[in-house]
Amino acid sequence: MVYELDKEKTIKELKSDGIDPLLAYLNVTRLKILATLSEPKSANEIAKEINLSTKEVVSNLNVLVAAGIVNSYKEDVEGYSISKYSINRDKYKEVIQRVKELDDM
Repeated sequence: MVYELDKEKTIKELKSDGIDPLLAYLNVTRLKILATLSEPKSANEIAKEINLSTKEVVSNLNVLVAAGIVNSYKEDVEGYSISKYSINRDKYKEVIQRVKELDDM
């Protein structure tokens, strides 16, 4: 089960509603983004791979970074600073475990 985050709800309210706060950050677009991150990539690379605008990808990456599921860092490429994104493996494993627990319910 995947939840769309209700930005008006606090983590405490999500928990009281029986919704795992970490899983609340996931939606179809964010799951597609995670699926592309087998190796570090820029927002442009991800956008091309899943056929979305870079703006939409960056917006969703910011949520994943804030949730700790994705790491962000700068890489210098030919004199330009490019943001690269990679999966936080420990947090990703935690998300997968929580999804499996939901599936067992």
